[in-house]
Amino acid sequence: MPDTLTALAKAFDISPITIFRKAGLLPKGGENVRFEDWQYLLEQLSSEDQEEMRQVALLKIERHKKAEGLKTLKPKRTGG
Repeated sequence: MPDTLTALAKAFDISPITIFRKAGLLPKGGENVRFEDWQYLLEQLSSEDQEEMRQVALLKIERHKKAEGLKTLKPKRTGG
């Protein structure tokens, strides 16, 4: 069974730990499960690709912050 679960994890590009948890063979994790999936995926990349993904994440965070900032600066229209 462990070989089958590991193969499923590989097929779905997720951490084997997540599959083992879903199968009830490991204790449930909280938000860490998602982190483990990301860690597993990042480990499959070269260090250059990992850095590129990091830069993309930082860019998206900045865009999100900027968009949120613009929402708070927009005056709300009042009826009239």
